[in-house]
Amino acid sequence: MKKTWIVLKWEFINRVRSKLFIVTTFLLPFFMVGMMYIPALLMDLEPETITQVGLVYDDSIDPLVQRFKDHDLKVYAALGDHEVADNPWRGAVAAAVPFYKDAFKRHLGMPLNGPDHMKGTAFYWLHKNALFVSVDVFEKGKSKQGEIAAGVTGKQLEWFEKVLSEHGPKVDHIVVMGHTPILRPVRTYSSSGMLTVKGRDSDFWKVMAKHGV
Repeated sequence: MKKTWIVLKWEFINRVRSKLFIVTTFLLPFFMVGMMYIPALLMDLEPETITQVGLVYDDSIDPLVQRFKDHDLKVYAALGDHEVADNPWRGAVAAAVPFYKDAFKRHLGMPLNGPDHMKGTAFYWLHKNALFVSVDVFEKGKSKQGEIAAGVTGKQLEWFEKVLSEHGPKVDHIVVMGHTPILRPVRTYSSSGMLTVKGRDSDFWKVMAKHGV
């Protein structure tokens, strides 16, 4: 027992005398305090200037467009969230949505056979024995995404059912395009997880089921 005490005493004295022990003993408390308070102080600091960084895409899509023209192929573009400022839509972003839709209408040149308030963003076309319908799911409303509620309702739903009733019986295939999923569950990895409001309980889904889409 006496030898054990001597060994312990020797270990303690030598470690206390070491520079590392002295440094850590006195500096560790200051380090711990700094780790607690410095992040909070940095969060309270407001930058004197704000730098905005943007990316400019210079590549031309003209060769791709020409390739479609050479093969007499028409390109149809369905409206997506990136074409209307991206979600969530609140305040100024929500107020800008109509301007984005107008730009889509003017520059993309899609068919103007949709409902009056969505001409150029909701449309349909026929190709051989198939009917294609592209809907504008970015309707004004309240949802988790702000002032836009994904869905097909009201005047657009009336137009949609009229198109299916008029052209559906004449074709063998019907394809409906909309940017947000209706059925759940949906993988949301690298996605905002935006979904059509009410899913399969929505009138939009019920109209498609009614007409055999």
